[in-house]
Amino acid sequence: MAIKVYYDDVTFRLRRSKSLKEIFANIIKHHNFEVGLISFVFVDDKQILDINIEFLNHHYFTDIITFDYKDNNVINGEIYLSIETISQNAKQYAVPIKNEVLRVMIHGILHLCGLNDASEDEKIIMKFNEDKWISEFFRLYGNNGI
Repeated sequence: MAIKVYYDDVTFRLRRSKSLKEIFANIIKHHNFEVGLISFVFVDDKQILDINIEFLNHHYFTDIITFDYKDNNVINGEIYLSIETISQNAKQYAVPIKNEVLRVMIHGILHLCGLNDASEDEKIIMKFNEDKWISEFFRLYGNNGI
């Protein structure tokens, strides 16, 4: 059981991966699952586009792609994050990049826990949960970056 972080040809690095892993484990437990093997992989826009085309037949950039390999009650998965798109989104929404990275990582964990965001109602529930867990992270660990 582990949550791992990998970087594929990007300069971005997380500074507080231990705190992040703890909050992700809390989210998973809150949703009545167990932590299995979860990999976060930070990539660039070209890599996320290649993954999106190859596996989802989507021909556009995205900030996150989540592959769910859940085994009964155990959460396993791969979460690919484009740091370039996340950075652009942070600028567009006028939020610090650290907050946007945290939001997107939590978003991926919530997907693995069964939350979706296809419909408007699902988007509202997803956003509520993202905001709740971001607040919890900053309450527990402070706002000194991720």
